[in-house]
Amino acid sequence: MGNLLEAVNQLGSYIYGTILGVFIVAFYIKRIGGTAVFIAAVITEAIICLLGYYNAVAYLWLNPIACALVIAIGLTINPFIKQSPA
Repeated sequence: MGNLLEAVNQLGSYIYGTILGVFIVAFYIKRIGGTAVFIAAVITEAIICLLGYYNAVAYLWLNPIACALVIAIGLTINPFIKQSPA
């Protein structure tokens, strides 16, 4: 795995991008509901784990890819999810 800093970055790359995507949606894209963001985060984590397992991209690229996927998937599935009134 290399040194400790590299190991922390590799392991963190699996979750930090998804968390960043959730926060960006929460602060800047209010029209996406919580259920859509949760589903998007779960789907994104599955995709990121597959990309990391097969070494499809360098581990530092997993963060921006995950962030973009959460936003894109959330925007895509939000119209299909029924929101209950508050």
